Amino acid sequence: SLDATQNYTASSNSSDYTINKATPSLDITWTSPITYGTPSDAQGVETNDGDGDVVYNLYREDGPGSGNYISVSNPDNTILGAGAWSYRFEATEGANYSQLNYTLGSLTVNQASSSINLTLGGVQGNASIDEDTSIDLNCSTLSGDSGAHLVLYNNGTLINNGTSPIGNTTLFSEPGDYNITCVYENTQNYTTSSE
Repeated sequence: SLDATQNYTASSNSSDYTINKATPSLDITWTSPITYGTPSDAQGVETNDGDGDVVYNLYREDGPGSGNYISVSNPDNTILGAGAWSYRFEATEGANYSQLNYTLGSLTVNQASSSINLTLGGVQGNASIDEDTSIDLNCSTLSGDSGAHLVLYNNGTLINNGTSPIGNTTLFSEPGDYNITCVYENTQNYTTSSE
């Protein structure tokens, strides 16, 4: 606006300005992949300092690949089962920031290694016995799911199976070499192993 002077009349000009809401910049950080038994460290972060009245929420699938999201703490330190877990981080609308629906991220949890203990007559390792002798063959889970399925074989023939511990008292009436094998079968969280 200009005031009138001796040589010029007064004049003014105005324009309207629209200030649009900014969009929050959302991200999800985590260490991926991790091994089963390691807590998740997934965390939703907003990187351009949105309004104080913006509410941020972190969600995680209720099972690997389920597509059903549940609200979790931010950061999420849950021990998750093996699989690919999807996370979603979203912001509500604030006075100066618009709502950004969400950003997605995926955390991979790998299976842990299982281990078992096989004993032949109470000895872990090879054993020698006399002909016509019975000994206990036992197998138990050292690391793995408590409900995992174990199988016990004598020269490839199944002699017992079930959850840990399993065993069989076996009579060896013929001289020779016998291969006794115990197998921990693959589960969601642990790989297969044998001894």
